[in-house]
Amino acid sequence: MAAHFTLKRRITASLVIALECLGTLLPMRWAVAIGAGIGWIAGHVVPVRRRVVDENLRAAFPDLAPRDRRRLCRDFYVHFGRWCVEYLFISRGSAIRRGVTFTEEGQERRDALLAEGKGFITVTGHMGSWELMGMHFAHEGHPITVLAKPLHNGYLNRHVTRSRARSGLEVIFTGTDMSRQISERLGRGKILCFLADQDSRQFGTFVEFMGRPASTPRGPAMYALRAGCPLFPVFTFRERGLRHRVIFGEPIRPPSDPINTDQAIQEMMQAYTRQLEAVIRRQPEQYFWVHRRWKTRPEDIRPKRRKRAGLDP
Repeated sequence: MAAHFTLKRRITASLVIALECLGTLLPMRWAVAIGAGIGWIAGHVVPVRRRVVDENLRAAFPDLAPRDRRRLCRDFYVHFGRWCVEYLFISRGSAIRRGVTFTEEGQERRDALLAEGKGFITVTGHMGSWELMGMHFAHEGHPITVLAKPLHNGYLNRHVTRSRARSGLEVIFTGTDMSRQISERLGRGKILCFLADQDSRQFGTFVEFMGRPASTPRGPAMYALRAGCPLFPVFTFRERGLRHRVIFGEPIRPPSDPINTDQAIQEMMQAYTRQLEAVIRRQPEQYFWVHRRWKTRPEDIRPKRRKRAGLDP
């Protein structure tokens, strides 16, 4: 997907940057509290993609009473408002370092991987404030290279890329040179980060997510297999205010000589997804429920892609 530069997109980017400048004039604590209020209003008055959120919650928690599901839905919008405002501060590293605190859980797993002195692939999901988590690692002296799709709006894409660079994150955009760049960085012992929990349509591998089959990106496991490096699930969620918890999961080691590569990829991504599920169940309101995670069904996959998707032996 190529970024585009037009007058309309330039005006849109200018408005977004102006909103960012206005939103970050306040202390971060106040701004995030206002974001929670805006989220509460959005959940009651003009709910963004409310139908999708409700369908996802019904699918993920079929045994939840309607009253509890409605409360969970409202809590999600409050979280979403906070997240949107926090995202405005991505380019304000000093404000984040002063205001945001992280508690780490399972850090001995991260330390053990770092002690090996080799590169590895961090895999995470749209849980909590995932962008802040990346900045946290960079500030601790563990710079991360993230894989991202370029935005359609070229001006906005350039601004977001610069903001991430100022926060210590390097970005590799999906494209023809992506594989070489990933291999080169893993060869130098770098840490790469993939977001791997959105619908991958015809190109994914099917795993069970919250009790239903979901098309899931193959990339993290595929590159881990090629490089012989582990997948390292890492997640975050908000505990209170600007206090966040980072959870370092169990590393997923690739088989040394898999007989069936497609099956190995599916098993590795299933192992990651199980760890993601466990974190979602701890704080379900902080997952990105506005995305149609189960949009692609197994019966939608074309015959020539079914084996790679893990649907046929």
